[in-house]
Amino acid sequence: WQGWPWTAASNLMLGDRGLASFAHLALMAAQGLHACMRVPEWLRVQGHGRTHGRPVKRLGRQDWLVRWMPDRRPRWMKPAEWKKMPAELTLRQIAFRLCRPGFRTRWAWVVTTLLDPVQYPAQEIVQLYERRWQVEVCFRDLKQSLGFRKLSAKSVAGVRKEVLAFVLLYNL
Repeated sequence: WQGWPWTAASNLMLGDRGLASFAHLALMAAQGLHACMRVPEWLRVQGHGRTHGRPVKRLGRQDWLVRWMPDRRPRWMKPAEWKKMPAELTLRQIAFRLCRPGFRTRWAWVVTTLLDPVQYPAQEIVQLYERRWQVEVCFRDLKQSLGFRKLSAKSVAGVRKEVLAFVLLYNL
């Protein structure tokens, strides 16, 4: 999240459950970034909602417009920054099934700031998140097969070179 100031506005940030918090999503929205994050089961909005969120409108099957409210300040955020947070965020919550051979079928949820169901169909958002997950799987495969645990470069250009070198080595 500390790299967001260098990201151009209106870009889409894809993330996992570690970035699906009110604070992270509010900071992204303040910078003009769009987000698509998987949320843990306890954070999803269902029924009449819990303390952190309420359903607003049904957009389609397993596709809801929801309103998130802040619950508490994260430890990494200063109190002055927390006071600047909005009172609520309107997000879109999409549920989908995870079907993997050899495993039980499970439900997963993503929230996004892409609210228009016509311009951004739910199935396309789910497919985009699945592509993001495949990138994670590819990185895991590279790390395990080549034995690299940590990148040593300090700049964006250096990280790119280092990853490309590992991809080249992997293909050789």
